[in-house]
Amino acid sequence: MRKSGGYLEYLASLPMSQPERDIIIGFIDQRNAVRPTRPRTQGKQAYECVWIARQLGEVSLDACTVKDLLKVAGKASSGEFTKNSRQTKIVTLKSLAQYIHRFNHPIENLDLLLHDVKAGSAARNRKKVITLKQWDTIRSLPMTAKSRAEIYMMYYGYHRPGELAVLRWSDLKQSDGGIEYDILFKTEKIRHIVMRAPAIEVLEKWRMECGALLTDDTPIFPAPDGKPYQTITHLAKLFNLLKKKSGVKALMPSILRNSAMQHDLEAGYPVSYVCLIAWGEPYNDLINLYTKPDSAKIQKDQHEKVGIAQLGTLGTAREYTTMAERLAKVESELEEQRAMANLMSKYLSEQEKH
Repeated sequence: MRKSGGYLEYLASLPMSQPERDIIIGFIDQRNAVRPTRPRTQGKQAYECVWIARQLGEVSLDACTVKDLLKVAGKASSGEFTKNSRQTKIVTLKSLAQYIHRFNHPIENLDLLLHDVKAGSAARNRKKVITLKQWDTIRSLPMTAKSRAEIYMMYYGYHRPGELAVLRWSDLKQSDGGIEYDILFKTEKIRHIVMRAPAIEVLEKWRMECGALLTDDTPIFPAPDGKPYQTITHLAKLFNLLKKKSGVKALMPSILRNSAMQHDLEAGYPVSYVCLIAWGEPYNDLINLYTKPDSAKIQKDQHEKVGIAQLGTLGTAREYTTMAERLAKVESELEEQRAMANLMSKYLSEQEKH
């Protein structure tokens, strides 16, 4: 559901009563009026509302009570879902209940749901990544030109799987620095991507194979019918196949974005570089979830760049020595210089005799 109005087609295809369908459509329209939402978000809202309607069983949305809704909250908290999924379902349930109460029928004792049931905070576990060696194993596997271009674009552009569906050939612009493009997706912030050489190389092979031009206003990675993919199912199938062939158990479509950030930080790329590609801003605190940079290595590399010498042991820097120790060191250096001068003097005298 990535095209405008896609959620309407989704709802129309489901076996549900028209009053329930109207409530869900009205709810999504109301949320969009309060805060503009993209087709992808509207699709998620429709999906969660349908889940809520199905959990009500024989009771419909246009006749539900607070007891019915509390049962749905209980199912969301049954342990079947992750902490983040539960939060999404509870937040949607409470918002939908408020909409029904205001625009469809009064729900008595609604505060039992709104105030007593807590959504909780999103879990902030570090994202899973694969190693650089595992990435090399995966990209060396035999695959079609299209599939290889997809995984390279996801890796080098830090792309979420769904972002590939919105990219068109006409988005790519040639410049002095190579190939560049802008993308607007989840964060509502434009990300400017300057493609790296490996991604350009494999994408060019796919372009030559499919016969596309950079001026074509068509998807870079089209579905079999030539239109943009509406889901990432084909990528899920591709990654399942790559997982079996590579033996990388953690492999999934979303992991390339996480891993590429980690690999670039380990290679010494600045945090600002990574954040600009990933989120379109010089710093985003989500970097702490996606990556675990080697702090010591980054600091040492930066010290070398600005010419700060690395001390071998503690106590040799000026701050850690006494005045007597510093004077003794100076005397020792002077003595060495006197000895060297005497040797040079003797050498010159010998040369004059001959």
